Amino acid sequence: MNHTSDKHPWFQRARLAPKGSPDRNWYVWSDTSDRWPEVRIIFTDTETSNWTWDPVAGQYYWHRFFSHQPDLNFDHPPVRDAIEKVMKFWLDEGVDGMRLDAIPYLFERDGTNGENLPETHDYIKRLRRVMDTYEPRRLFLAEANQWPEDVRAYFGDNDECQMAFHFPLMPRLFMALAQEDRHPVVEIMKRTPQIPDDCQWALFLRNHDELTLEMVTDKERDYMLRSYASHPRMRINVGIRRRLAPLLENSRPRIELLTALLLSMPGTPVLYYGDEIGMGDNIYLGDRNGVRTPMQWSPDRNAGFSLADPSRLYAPLIQDPLYHYAAVNVESQERDPSSLLTWTRRMLRLRKSSTVFGRGTFELLEPSNRRILAYLRRHGSETVLVVANLSKHPQPFSLELGEFHGMVPVEMRGEIPFPQIGKSPWPMALGPWGWMWFRLRPSSVPALRTLADLPVIEQEEPGPWCQDRIARVQFLSRVLPGWLPGCPWLRSGGPSTLASQGGMDLERCGSETALATVVAEFSDDGSSNLRIPFTAVKEEEGEAVLARFPQAAVCRIRHADGGISVVVESLATLAGLADIEATMSASTPGALGWDLACVPAREGEGASVTVVGKHHIASLPCGAVLKWYHESSSAIERSRRILTQLGQTGFSRSPRLLGTVQSRRDGELCGLLLERIDNQGRLDDRLEHEGSTFLDRIRFDAQTAPDAAILPTLDLIDELVRAVADLHDHLEGPATWDAHRRGLFVGTTREILTRASKILQPKGREAQRRLRDQLWERLTALVGGISETEWIGAAHGDLHLGQVLVRDEQMVFLDFDGGSIDAETPLPRVWDLACLSWSAWRLSCKIAAPDDPARRNWLGQILRLLSTSPGAQGGAMMETCLMRRWAEEICAGAGADSAAADFLTGRNGWSEVSYLPISNKHRSAVTRESGPDKVNPKGS
Repeated sequence: MNHTSDKHPWFQRARLAPKGSPDRNWYVWSDTSDRWPEVRIIFTDTETSNWTWDPVAGQYYWHRFFSHQPDLNFDHPPVRDAIEKVMKFWLDEGVDGMRLDAIPYLFERDGTNGENLPETHDYIKRLRRVMDTYEPRRLFLAEANQWPEDVRAYFGDNDECQMAFHFPLMPRLFMALAQEDRHPVVEIMKRTPQIPDDCQWALFLRNHDELTLEMVTDKERDYMLRSYASHPRMRINVGIRRRLAPLLENSRPRIELLTALLLSMPGTPVLYYGDEIGMGDNIYLGDRNGVRTPMQWSPDRNAGFSLADPSRLYAPLIQDPLYHYAAVNVESQERDPSSLLTWTRRMLRLRKSSTVFGRGTFELLEPSNRRILAYLRRHGSETVLVVANLSKHPQPFSLELGEFHGMVPVEMRGEIPFPQIGKSPWPMALGPWGWMWFRLRPSSVPALRTLADLPVIEQEEPGPWCQDRIARVQFLSRVLPGWLPGCPWLRSGGPSTLASQGGMDLERCGSETALATVVAEFSDDGSSNLRIPFTAVKEEEGEAVLARFPQAAVCRIRHADGGISVVVESLATLAGLADIEATMSASTPGALGWDLACVPAREGEGASVTVVGKHHIASLPCGAVLKWYHESSSAIERSRRILTQLGQTGFSRSPRLLGTVQSRRDGELCGLLLERIDNQGRLDDRLEHEGSTFLDRIRFDAQTAPDAAILPTLDLIDELVRAVADLHDHLEGPATWDAHRRGLFVGTTREILTRASKILQPKGREAQRRLRDQLWERLTALVGGISETEWIGAAHGDLHLGQVLVRDEQMVFLDFDGGSIDAETPLPRVWDLACLSWSAWRLSCKIAAPDDPARRNWLGQILRLLSTSPGAQGGAMMETCLMRRWAEEICAGAGADSAAADFLTGRNGWSEVSYLPISNKHRSAVTRESGPDKVNPKGS
């Protein structure tokens, strides 16, 4: 936008217009060529001045680029108006954005170097306002070949350009590769300032015309020219006119290395045509035309670029034997799984698999070897480690990754886990020009820890540790913030992660127990009050806790007399459980208060703890069970309300609610005291055993009839169906739903389907809208087929097979907290049967291959019993609930594939879904889990 061609009608009109007239003033004119001597000449190889004499106009005209590119006069209002009209024209044509060429040079002022003037920024702000008003959601890309701190101004406060090229990074990537030293890249990235959140750098390996060396020192420029442009014809102005492949001597490892760095660094990658297939160039063409040769689409006539006579092409085709269009072209590489084009496409898909590359933060690391470039990209809960060897030889190195102690680096291309990160430097090695991207994931195996690994706080005064001023401050400011993010119960099973912590407090509960309160902010913009009880125990007991529950050990306390105690989560140790139990009858008010329906009878000493989702389930010494809720939510109140109501109606298939525990500070519930249920295990474990036994008998015992082999499974399902009917008879709910209640269920279902459609169709608003409309239409049709008799009662809410205990061949229901999507939405009775059907399908994926006929028989019989139970009633309600259940799984990150879309849109019904194939990757993800209610977020 800085200039036009000297052939442009605007310039032809200006040179013919009288001196000083409005038409002449569209460009910058002078009677002499000595004005603005402070302004540098950009193209020193072809231009000797920024002024050129025009014999027609009888004046000199101003140009910052070539003499055939006169600069527009942006001080002339008609020019600014014309530029806005041009912009609107292209916006009307549907362009997504505009590259603002040479914008640092729009205005001229006496006594300045003519670059980055305040008037320039004012005008760009004006253009931005016009564009945002005329056609929102379009962008400006600034071409400003400046140092990053100068380019930063062209983002403004997100009121100028949304993107800008990062020119200085480009030559330093090549320089680092030539020097086999990361310093050039590290130096420029440290110099790169922060930009507004909604803005982005544009990164490239070559500008569209050349590898420009304007933003390097003279010494660095000489080094780059010697390394990458030994022949004079390879050079132009202060840059190198070569394509990527010839620049790197057609070295595939080096091309892949630089491309991998381009795709993983902070910004949006810009690829210039031909580089994705390794095209060559023609250094014997004039100007920068050597890198503007026709794209090589095929080995056919004119490389598939044109059907014209070859002599009429604007530039000749590449005839070099190494880069000839018959050897290097898109058509051939699309048929070659090892081609550079295929590799580039795979890398782009890999980059798109994570938002960390587009939006993540950038943190440089300091490997022990200078030939290694390493950095972290973080976004939300995801962290990616990038390592690259800039040398032509294999290189060993180590990285200080203590922050990620216990995590496992998983190589992203092959999903290959590497050795777990410990507290000592992480050792690694890369081959010549090698590179890797790692996702850092929590290990399923807790990192080995000893008491010596725990941080130490000091206690100066005798008495409870939580009331010592020094110990209290250190615990809240240093220990708790570092310990909390690693807790396995913190927002487990969902996409949200801890973003920040605040509002911390510590109040005494018992003799050595304290209740910590933390206000936690999560990445999904949600917040919650966390309440965690901690107890100080002796070193011996601390070691026992560390062996059983590594994360439950928090820190050590060094007392004034030199003694050591260990702070652990209270529900992980007998001392802590006894301390909490003692608060039931404590005469002195503490942090916890109890509301007991009845005093639990003491059944002998003993304690146990299990982490279940977001909760801890602990057996107190008195024999009762304490279910502790670390996060405040409506789930605990829902569970309390339902258990109270079931107890009042005499329902025997759920634990009795013996009381509640709450924080005295704000009165919110922290836990439920429940009756202890002797049982023979969970129903999912029992059915997994029965299903595996059935499959083995069918495969290996020809004398066994399938009907006889499946009887134990059917007996369990028969009892489950009776138990569910009994539960529904006792749950408090309306005999017939009114229109408001039905509308609430349908409305929330529609919202969940909308969220699922965006995941199933992540690209293109129009495609998302079409899928959403399909889902809504199907939902409307199904709801229209539901009879009024089906809109009755209430449901458990989250009834999968892992929520059912088997007690003397009878079923007992647990966990009335509600589903993970919306615990308060009214749910019809059929919802529970739909959830159980879903759970049975996932269990079948765990025990057998999808296409196993015996598995189909086993699962089909289970689904038949569930779908024909009295509570199932009509098929439309079951389909509606299954539709919502599947959408919930998609929203929770448990799978979004064609099978899900086929079921949600009705292309496959539930009878087909029960036999749907499941990929080996998904099946292995499910198999690794301990039950069907625990699905890998990246699994099925």
